Amino acid sequence: MKYKYFAIDFDGTIYNKEEKRIFPHAKRVIERIRKDGGEVVIWTCRTDKDEIEAKRILHKSSILYDSFNDTLPTVESKWGMNGRKIWADVYIDDSSIGFKGLSIDWLEIERLIWGDTTV
Repeated sequence: MKYKYFAIDFDGTIYNKEEKRIFPHAKRVIERIRKDGGEVVIWTCRTDKDEIEAKRILHKSSILYDSFNDTLPTVESKWGMNGRKIWADVYIDDSSIGFKGLSIDWLEIERLIWGDTTV
């Protein structure tokens, strides 16, 4: 895998708030990222009780991550500090140019990362 650090948005990217469910293939692709040596930071605007709810949803769905709204520990040790900005090689967000106004497509994300899918 050519990328190591992934910042992944929660609402609208991992979690469909309207339907109260994880998007299809999100869990599998995140698991594949981590299995292949990637590190994942969940990157969201949620705070306080909403942040706790997001963590509960991820836990209940067995979606593992390396950091939540904070710099990945390996990145912090590499730079010797924790900056104010989440740093990653790849940012996956439903508000990005590729998905703005469209539903997130985890199969397309998988193709962009690896050039294939495991489905």
